[in-house]
Amino acid sequence: MSSPVSQAFVFPSKAALDQTLAEMTRESPGGFLLKPPFYTFDSLLPAVLEQTPLPEGCAPLSPQAGPMLLQAILRKAKDHEDLFAGMAKGRRFPDRLWRLLVEIKAAGLLPEQIRELEQADSGGRFLALTELLELYQKRLDDLGLADQADRLKHLEASLEKGFRPKLISSWRKLEALEVLWLRTLDLGLLRALSKAIKVRVNFSLLPPDDEGPVRLFKLLKATERHIIENMSQVEINWHEIEEFKGPLAPLVQARLGGETAPLSEDFEDCLEVLKAPGRYTEMEDLVIRAGDLLNSGVPPQKLAIVLTDPDIQGQMALNVAQRMGISLDWSPSLPLTATPVCRAFLLLLELPLKSFLRKKLIQAFESPYLFPALAPLIWENDPLPASRIKSLLSSAGYFDAAENEPLFYLQSAYHRLGEGAETAVYLGQSLEKLKALLEEFSSPGNLHSYLREVQELWRKLKIGQHLFFGLNPENKKESQTIIQDMAALGAMDQALEELVLAASQIEDVDQLSATRLLAGFRHMLAQYQVHPLKKGPMGIRLVSLDQAGALDLDYAFVAGLNLGDFPLKPQARHFLGGQDLVRLGIKAKAPVWRTDEEEYSGQILNLLRLLAKTRHKVILSHAAADASGQEKEPALELTVIASLGGVEISRANGGVYGSLPGLEQCHDPLGLWAGLTRGLLNPLAFEQENHLAREVFTCLSEQDPYFIPKWRDIRARVMIEARRKELNRLDLKERPLNSDAYSGSLNSSQIIGRIRELLTGSQSRPQSASSFEQYAACPMAWFYGRILGLTPQDEPELDLKPSDEGSWVHEALRLFFEPEEYDHNWSDQTRRQRINDCLEQARAEQKAGGNKGHDRLAEARKPVLKKALAKVVELECREMGEARPRGVELSFGSKKNPFEIKVPGWPDLRLAGRVDRLDKGPDFIRIVDYKHTSNDAGLRNAVCREEWGVSAFQLPIYLAFAACQAPEPALRLLARLTPTRKWFESEKLRKPVELLADDPFLNREPVLSDQEEQPINLYQALAGLWKNMLNGRFFALPDKQTCLYCDFKRICRAESHAGEDNNG
Repeated sequence: MSSPVSQAFVFPSKAALDQTLAEMTRESPGGFLLKPPFYTFDSLLPAVLEQTPLPEGCAPLSPQAGPMLLQAILRKAKDHEDLFAGMAKGRRFPDRLWRLLVEIKAAGLLPEQIRELEQADSGGRFLALTELLELYQKRLDDLGLADQADRLKHLEASLEKGFRPKLISSWRKLEALEVLWLRTLDLGLLRALSKAIKVRVNFSLLPPDDEGPVRLFKLLKATERHIIENMSQVEINWHEIEEFKGPLAPLVQARLGGETAPLSEDFEDCLEVLKAPGRYTEMEDLVIRAGDLLNSGVPPQKLAIVLTDPDIQGQMALNVAQRMGISLDWSPSLPLTATPVCRAFLLLLELPLKSFLRKKLIQAFESPYLFPALAPLIWENDPLPASRIKSLLSSAGYFDAAENEPLFYLQSAYHRLGEGAETAVYLGQSLEKLKALLEEFSSPGNLHSYLREVQELWRKLKIGQHLFFGLNPENKKESQTIIQDMAALGAMDQALEELVLAASQIEDVDQLSATRLLAGFRHMLAQYQVHPLKKGPMGIRLVSLDQAGALDLDYAFVAGLNLGDFPLKPQARHFLGGQDLVRLGIKAKAPVWRTDEEEYSGQILNLLRLLAKTRHKVILSHAAADASGQEKEPALELTVIASLGGVEISRANGGVYGSLPGLEQCHDPLGLWAGLTRGLLNPLAFEQENHLAREVFTCLSEQDPYFIPKWRDIRARVMIEARRKELNRLDLKERPLNSDAYSGSLNSSQIIGRIRELLTGSQSRPQSASSFEQYAACPMAWFYGRILGLTPQDEPELDLKPSDEGSWVHEALRLFFEPEEYDHNWSDQTRRQRINDCLEQARAEQKAGGNKGHDRLAEARKPVLKKALAKVVELECREMGEARPRGVELSFGSKKNPFEIKVPGWPDLRLAGRVDRLDKGPDFIRIVDYKHTSNDAGLRNAVCREEWGVSAFQLPIYLAFAACQAPEPALRLLARLTPTRKWFESEKLRKPVELLADDPFLNREPVLSDQEEQPINLYQALAGLWKNMLNGRFFALPDKQTCLYCDFKRICRAESHAGEDNNG
């Protein structure tokens, strides 16, 4: 290269530019007196335009203002509404459509030329684009603004008149290196600069005469012709394959020439094709191999892992590197909206739009960025902790502020909260201040005023002053968090300044909804990138494929070459399709827009260029399966390259989610413990592996005093896990017989004593019928819920919970069938009116006891419930027959109304429950139980006579209680289920189960016989379950249907046997 002052260079990627600068820095340890004039096209164009003054009265259009201006034009455009409706009314700004207009202008196309492109298959798109371009240019002229195309045109005119921007005043030559594609603005910049200095364009690869299989060559040749015809001062050079010194250059030459037969050269030492079981294993293998090369002395700048999907593969590589202790050189930029600082600020702006939803409020107060920033603005004295705020809001029944102010809920709960009442009022006053602070962001407004208010709020919060809140800068991890937050704060300040300026340029006064304003602001922030600071020693570089093609490497590892993943599908186009863009290029006589096929071939050409330039070895890899285990095929290009090189595809070891190496190769603590476990506890371990594990065990036990306790813990966990897997292979009948202390059968006398005290002590409560049903279904789930109390905390919700709606329905039916009020001779109209009145009264009583769900949604449920309950009471009255209600919501199990079962040798079993309705007929008693549920299996099970005393206990217990409490014996006992939610299916479920008074099922003293199969007796069944409870028998009975909805399945981890059906 020439003197860095006299010649400037445009690099094909930022990665290539950074590599060149790094190499020059190593060669010149003292640094540079002047920064070398190295650019990419993306950085050179703004730098030159910035130093080119515009005519008086004209100002440069901000890049952020362009999409804002275009959307404002689209909102007012009446023609072609069907084509522009989505972009005009959308919550995102039309960035790509605006860039298309700028590119069309830069290509020199006039509106009338675009109109000529309209054809029968265009659907009016070119006519619409013509009118949009005219409106856009007119609006720019009215505002006195110039976009990049206008500024580029002015630059060319100024250079022709002898003007020289300071940036290029000392340049004699500009050289563009390894060019694969020139865009409209790139060509315009080269044409303008060629008026003042020499310009040379070096195309990356010389195409073969027949253009070969890579479609992009056709576009490159057309670009060459365009430069020759329109830019005669620009020199053109093509790199031939021979210029690249990589050993795979002959293979690339053959591929570009369209050859398919394997070459005679031996490429096994310089090319490897790897097939990994999964994507994570693929990254694991490549990172480990690259780490081994780094440790062997290969300079980090001479090797790289190339990613086809950086967002996913980069995180996988980072995880592997952290596990293995390998250094990575990877600091991807993040969208500003992905940073914690920005997300917290957007959460605050979202609060008034969500009616200060309790869940969002808690998130705001739990945020380490918002909590200290809001404290001086809304709290009169010391702020309440987030946990206390959450507790108070939940206790007050607060859900959101859509109906009433937060202070209303907290004041209404004043008397119920006792000692916390004053604190609740203090919280309510602070929330009122928060509402006032954010009031501006809940109303419609224009974009400029909205952004100014946002900027003012950002300045009031002063988040930067509280950046160190709760963090220790001396802690390495926390110091990195501070650095990232500082970068985000700086980006946020810059973004707000630029967005406010951009909005002021377009002078848009249209009133937009608050929701749309916030969505637009979020979209604009996402365009800003936060670049984290690089730290630590240089490591393995991760680069995307489009950045890697121009790198100078010794070793390259390319990941993700799967069919469907490579080449990647081009980004969705805005408004015009690929063929429409080709027509634009033909009209402009400038091949600057690419079809999908040319996009694909560009990615392939990047890969081939990388292969040709890499000096020692290239490893190409693909995954055999995705995360779900579905098989994946290698990319077509990978197959062709492997075939040409005569290279067989090798397979990486491990599973889809990676593998842990043996002790001799472990890199992290997880690998160490896994190796010890495999070597010492696996009976099938190889002798050599066992010997090494014993040596490591002896060494660590002597050096680390904490090693032995941790090993004992791991060993115990391994044994428990092995036992769990053994039980999972058994069917339900065998599991209870084989359970032990680690699988639900408790043996400790102290624990069993404590359980018996909980179940039978003076403070214990009677057992309910549903408790026995849950225990019979799965004793372990019963233990978690009833003994340990691991039930989810009840909190206010938007919708009515099923249990709350069920209580509402039960109360309405209680009021309807109240024996003193019920009249069997009511007319149909009277019954419907009465059930509606009862439903209203039940809701009022429910609200008086504490807010149950949101009022608006409860109102929405009323018509549904009224219709359902009208049908329910119609059927109930029709089937009442000679019976009449004698009791509703009859409770038993209290001291006044006990129901106990004597269990010889054991504490008495006290039962409790509530009978929904008891009807009395001439010679029968009928129990009616309402079920407000959609669980078909549960409804059918409850009325299945064969399941009574086995898995169904509620109706039998209610029936037994009713029979015991009857003033005179009844000849018949009936139990019936009444579905209130699925009333339309009630005919097949409402048929009562009937027992005679002397049925053995309800005999309190069953007669034992020598028969093998005894008839089921309710009291015997309950006594058996009661003994199991007191004996600590809490084994799991995993059933597919039951486990599917179990709250404790992640704790229990029991699995149903492969051969079990839903009934076990």
